Amino acid sequence: MYRIDKTDAAIIKILHKNSRTSNTDIAKRINVSEGTVRNRIERLIKEEIIKLVVVTDPFKLGFTVVGNLKISVIIEMAEHVGTELSKLPEIWYVGQITGTADFDVDFITKSMEDFNILLLEKIHKIKGIIKTETSFVLRHFKNKYDWGTPLD
Repeated sequence: MYRIDKTDAAIIKILHKNSRTSNTDIAKRINVSEGTVRNRIERLIKEEIIKLVVVTDPFKLGFTVVGNLKISVIIEMAEHVGTELSKLPEIWYVGQITGTADFDVDFITKSMEDFNILLLEKIHKIKGIIKTETSFVLRHFKNKYDWGTPLD
């Protein structure tokens, strides 16, 4: 497993603020060569430590139903349930958790009708699911992705 160092952490910190910062600009700011930055970013991507993506606001894009599911499962079927949930395009986050539920799942759908199809015709048909509890996002107060690194 690849472990980041101070150079990687500095690159990540800059990219958190502006992922469009050029390798040359990053190199100048942290006093290394452009090739070092390019190689480090390629390695961070390959090792799945970072992903360079566009983060959007689902409400501004026209999605009207954004929410979270807490899902309880037959624990022996947890691997199966997690794999099947991950296949659904409306679901963008699946985490196995501790607490009163077994899975934490975030979803986005275009309409309540689409959500009903997701829940009743897709999720509830996955073997091993015992119970779901749904929460809908009314609005975002904070939606942050620049939490830094353990080396900060």
